[in-house]
Amino acid sequence: TEEQQLHWWNNECPVFIAESCVKSTPTSKDGQDFDGTMRIGFVLVRSGGAKQFSAEFLGGYWKLPHDPVGSEDLRKRCVSKAKSSTSDVDQETLQCVYDELRNVLPDVFSDAALRRIQLSYKDDKNAASSIYPLIYAFMMCRQAVEVLKAKRERERLLSSVDSFFIEARDKLLRANKEDQWQSIGAMQWPWRYAGSYLERQRGTAAALCEKWDVAAGHWQQAIAYHPYNSHALCCLGMHFQRSS
Repeated sequence: TEEQQLHWWNNECPVFIAESCVKSTPTSKDGQDFDGTMRIGFVLVRSGGAKQFSAEFLGGYWKLPHDPVGSEDLRKRCVSKAKSSTSDVDQETLQCVYDELRNVLPDVFSDAALRRIQLSYKDDKNAASSIYPLIYAFMMCRQAVEVLKAKRERERLLSSVDSFFIEARDKLLRANKEDQWQSIGAMQWPWRYAGSYLERQRGTAAALCEKWDVAAGHWQQAIAYHPYNSHALCCLGMHFQRSS
């Protein structure tokens, strides 16, 4: 559909995850069974140290698809949307899910876990023929901007944070032919997505330090890599609005 097409056109991530279509516990509502998706609300609470977390759960619910399980429309019976319908989860099932997630969530969001992932991608020996350099570059760019968002004196930190971007770009250059990297039209789309995200985030970092002209140059380069990057287009529009 047009909605899904637009989503993929403006998506900056160079990879995506394909998951198996599995069935959930049937959930009855209004006399019909639905194959719902459970949603759990939680918060991470610091405990024991600045980088130690524990999970506190807020509740959960079933997010139901548009059609019941007997529908012939695969998408409508499998893809759940909260705006279609929701349903309560019984307490026993909720507790089982809490028990499964309680020890996992703090590790997933820990700095150590992020660093382990980065190192595994960074040290990949078959970088030229794999997706690892793309993911690594994507993560380095994201981490760089998050550092700037969380810190004061951003302009002073910009030069040090820029090392994240340089490392991300170098990773892509080493994994890809340099002449191909320079020739945008010759690049495959995943590499263009990664390059676009890199430049868009470099622009964001410069804008956070009030260097809007520098930011505009990065955003224009991001659009050259990926013309449908709506994030970069929006940022460039904000720059033009400020300077008009």
